[in-house]
Amino acid sequence: MMRQTPLRRLFLFVGLMFVAAAFPHSEAFSPQLERAEPKDIVGTYSAVLFDSALGNGIQRIAVLDKEGDGFRFEPHAPEFEYKIIRQLSGQEALRRAQSYLAATPELWKTQISSIRGASGEVLGYEVRPLYERTAFGTDDVLDVFYRVRGETVFIHMRLIDSIERLFQSSGGAYE
Repeated sequence: MMRQTPLRRLFLFVGLMFVAAAFPHSEAFSPQLERAEPKDIVGTYSAVLFDSALGNGIQRIAVLDKEGDGFRFEPHAPEFEYKIIRQLSGQEALRRAQSYLAATPELWKTQISSIRGASGEVLGYEVRPLYERTAFGTDDVLDVFYRVRGETVFIHMRLIDSIERLFQSSGGAYE
């Protein structure tokens, strides 16, 4: 039996690192968004209803996660800031998403976008709230991006800088 010297162990370790680096990892990528219509939402979905504790209710979004596609959406937030309702038809998931977003009085309308993976396949749909411009100076107050890691699509959401400053200058409340 061959004796392992420290130098030999080092070469073995470095060699294993090179071999590991040569094999593909689950690389992160950012899905692309494309405008969509309600009629496009067919199949079975989970409704991911995400509301950050910040922003007095305007920092909320809904994502319709297409079931059975090998991906799942998960907000990058504590569990108390979101809920997931599973096994809904596309139209029922959309109805729940729009109802959830309508709880904010300043809501003007919702905007639907498909969330597409690296190969162009639809992973789900974003249902984004747009607000009355007179309330915040802009209709879109959110900065949302998605990051895929393995089979999880992480949802990152924050208020855009101008709205964040508005809340900070008013002590966290708006009128």
